[in-house]
Amino acid sequence: MYFAIGSDFPNPEISSIYRHKDNEILFNEDWINRSNELEILVTAFNETRHAYQYHCIKTKSREDIETIIDWEKEFNQYLSPSGKNNTESDIDYLKQSIETIENPCVAGSIPA
Repeated sequence: MYFAIGSDFPNPEISSIYRHKDNEILFNEDWINRSNELEILVTAFNETRHAYQYHCIKTKSREDIETIIDWEKEFNQYLSPSGKNNTESDIDYLKQSIETIENPCVAGSIPA
């Protein structure tokens, strides 16, 4: 786990990133400084979930093969959030199975 300032991110509003090629979680220090504890914890769990997903992809274990295939496809063709921080702009990002699994509350609010 690493920390960097917002300007080091592709978009300074990004809270964190899981970099699967390096197996690293990178947190935006600026975002942390203006966020509440619950938001930080949810974000930490979300990025940890991505690390778990990538472990499953690499080892072909712990989840059913269909799920692993979906996750691998999405890791390889990942759709990043727009940075506009709204559902309408990020609908394709939010519908990815690697995002909806760890965010069931969000997934339930997104039209199919």
